Amino acid sequence: PQILLVGGFPLPAWVVAVSVCLSASVLTVIGFVLQKKGANAPGDHWQIGDVVLSKEWISGFILIVCAGFPLDLLAYSLAPMSLTTPLSGVTVALNMALAPRLLGEVVQSWPDAAATGLIVGGTLITTASGAHEEPLYNSHRVWELLGNHLMRSCLCLLLSVISICIGIMMLRRGELAKSAQRRAGNPNVLEVLLPSIVAGGAGCLTNIA
Repeated sequence: PQILLVGGFPLPAWVVAVSVCLSASVLTVIGFVLQKKGANAPGDHWQIGDVVLSKEWISGFILIVCAGFPLDLLAYSLAPMSLTTPLSGVTVALNMALAPRLLGEVVQSWPDAAATGLIVGGTLITTASGAHEEPLYNSHRVWELLGNHLMRSCLCLLLSVISICIGIMMLRRGELAKSAQRRAGNPNVLEVLLPSIVAGGAGCLTNIA
């Protein structure tokens, strides 16, 4: 396995990658909290659509883009994605732990607690049992994978699901906005799943790229 010197101590590359992913999760959650606070900041601020460009929102954006994203790229270069990608579940757990304390949000026992427990459990299992060495990929191997029938079918299915969710959100944007305002403390799970699926699908496409 690849060994890196960190502070004069030899560490396996996958251990460094896991540490980097955990740091990225912490910075990402802090950035999200700042953006949430910035979106509700009092006073007059520049806006782009519904986005309030307050100091807190901009600080959170910079933290996510300039810290979280580069750290994720570094982790991807040190260990297989099958090991590092599931660690993004730590972001969910941290968000559930910090949001009630920093934003005053209410934690729902169902499904928030149960879902977070499953995510954390899956993260621990994949980290313990996942591949710790990076296989060699080149352009020929990538094109070979894209030529695989199963790969193309899964990719088409993913793009279709993303497109359907985006279409539903566009067609029902007024109804979804009213529902979000009416049930701010306990949103409809199915309505929350729509942007979640789109975000997750975009993450899949980014990882593939």
